[in-house]
Amino acid sequence: MRCSSIIISLAAASLIAATIIFPSLRRVFLSEFQEQTLVNTLTVYPGVSLEASNRAGLAVQDPLRNDPMFPYVQLRSGRALGGSDAAGVNLAHLDIE
Repeated sequence: MRCSSIIISLAAASLIAATIIFPSLRRVFLSEFQEQTLVNTLTVYPGVSLEASNRAGLAVQDPLRNDPMFPYVQLRSGRALGGSDAAGVNLAHLDIE
């Protein structure tokens, strides 16, 4: 322990720096999310047609659309031609606000 004064000085400096920085750590690291839309993914059996995927999505969408608690309900099924989405037509997304 030839350098004990240096070690104690560094420890004291670290303690002082920590007590100075500590009050600023009360802030939230991530702000609260204000997302009001829920995205549900409906998955039907692989290899089904787009029409079958639409029927399954509409079976869920129609009761929710008639409920006044949900002002916005939208079904997205299938995929765009040449799109980068690798999912098949057996996936549908239901956006609910």
